Amino acid sequence: MIKKLRVKLAVMMLAIIAAVLLLTTLAALLVSEWQMTVREDADLHTQANTLLRQIRMERSVSDAEIAKAEVAGRTVIHLRDNGHPLLFRGSWEPVTPRETLIAAALGLAAAYGVPIENAGTSAFEEYVGQIRISARERYLIYVAHIGGYRNWQTLVLIRDMRPEDHQRMVQRLLFGGIALAGILLLSAFSWWFTGRSVRPIEAAHIRQTQFIAAASHELRTPLSVLQADLTALRGEPEDQERFHARMQAEISRMTALARDLMALTTARDAMSPDQLGPVEIDSVLRECAEEYLQAARQKNMRLETDLPPQPLPIVEGDARRLKQAVNVLIDNAVTYAAEGGRVVLRAELAGKEIVLNVEDDGPGIRPEHAAHIFERFYRADKSRSDRSHNGLGLSIAGEIAEAHGGSVKYFPNTPCGSRFEMRLPRFVR
Repeated sequence: MIKKLRVKLAVMMLAIIAAVLLLTTLAALLVSEWQMTVREDADLHTQANTLLRQIRMERSVSDAEIAKAEVAGRTVIHLRDNGHPLLFRGSWEPVTPRETLIAAALGLAAAYGVPIENAGTSAFEEYVGQIRISARERYLIYVAHIGGYRNWQTLVLIRDMRPEDHQRMVQRLLFGGIALAGILLLSAFSWWFTGRSVRPIEAAHIRQTQFIAAASHELRTPLSVLQADLTALRGEPEDQERFHARMQAEISRMTALARDLMALTTARDAMSPDQLGPVEIDSVLRECAEEYLQAARQKNMRLETDLPPQPLPIVEGDARRLKQAVNVLIDNAVTYAAEGGRVVLRAELAGKEIVLNVEDDGPGIRPEHAAHIFERFYRADKSRSDRSHNGLGLSIAGEIAEAHGGSVKYFPNTPCGSRFEMRLPRFVR
């Protein structure tokens, strides 16, 4: 499912970005080719205007000047005076014979309305067009008629556009190559980016699957016990009291598990303004210590609080949830510390944070288990896996601390035992 989602996101992202890239490349190519066309027309008009200026000044144009102009502009130049072509054989020969190109140019100009013969007026008329012989042979043409009552001239320019067309083709291939390379790079980037984007979703999906599997396993045990006791109760009615007591214990365990599951699912939920308020951490620690004082005495343990003489700054948050998180840490310490041991609750101000520590002198947690103790349903080993604890407590405490902008971390205590540190940001008005 996650892989299909990644593929769909990558394809969608690539399609959108590739479309933008292709449109941008096409627009740039069109603008570039339009500029080339404008430049080609301007060059042809410049050459034509130079010759027209000489003709109008009734200056004779020598064969050497025409030949030089032809070679410089790769142009076929044809002049007519009173309908008679000048005797100039040309300085270069195009792919298509000159006579064929000249006839075609005059025919297009005549079809456009330019009088090839004297119109009996002094009007000046011109025609600009092109002749395409094949896909690789194109000529830009210019035909001008300089009218007069007695004398008239006709100027024909035919420019070979094969070098420009070759340049266009190279440019198109270049733009296409850039676009293709861009799409390939975007494909790799889209796959990497979507993989990075769906990674949290994939991790959440894995956690959810593991969570459901673990929760199912945790519920299966008490349900199996209940089913077995109900079956045994039918065959041994005289042991009702014993079976009822065990069934009640399993029901209590399932109730506690359901309560912890609910607490875990709501631990990171956004807190409403009604839930937020100033929380005095000093008071929270004292209340939690009082609640576990009796449990500590039953194990002949000392439960101590070590608070600074001055009141600690307040924390903005949900007092009920913060108290629940602290209770988890104290409950773990009291449960797993050795009988006759010592549990200490400390709190201090460290910069912009309030640091709470719950320390015990118990057996501690082995390094290979320390990295996993905040995972849901994780238990370090059988010696610390009594059925009154389902492995959700530290997960709940961590989620609550993170919902308040803080964190919970584990450190081995010196010389033995465990230390859980909760950091919460102080409230700044």
